[in-house]
Amino acid sequence: MYLFFDTETTGLENPQLVQLAYILSDAGGRIIEQNDFIVKPYGFEIPAESVKFHGITTKIATEKGILISEALENFKRILTKSEYVVGHNVAYDVRVMNLAFEKFGYHQMFQNKKLVCTSNDIKPTSMFPNFWKKNIQSSNIE
Repeated sequence: MYLFFDTETTGLENPQLVQLAYILSDAGGRIIEQNDFIVKPYGFEIPAESVKFHGITTKIATEKGILISEALENFKRILTKSEYVVGHNVAYDVRVMNLAFEKFGYHQMFQNKKLVCTSNDIKPTSMFPNFWKKNIQSSNIE
């Protein structure tokens, strides 16, 4: 199984999770599950500089977000099903998730996962051709 995921945060230094989105796919490109969570800020404000990147203000996150514990439990369940974890600059997203998980006593959640970075390692269409054809080709992303 392949877990494609992305995070939005408060910034590069001391990043707090603001949004988490993922798609779980089988090797044939069939989407098994997908989700997108905005996370309620707890003990922090979302800086205006970060809002410029993702458009999620503290007000939006407070009104529309879910508790971080809910987002993490859901992601943990999906993560256990995956062999590959794929993301654009995946090392940063893994760092963000590890910091969030550690606050709840979970450690090394990505251990034994094969990390694939679409910005450094591969051209996604070459490693995941079936997924690309079925799910993304119509958007002209390559």
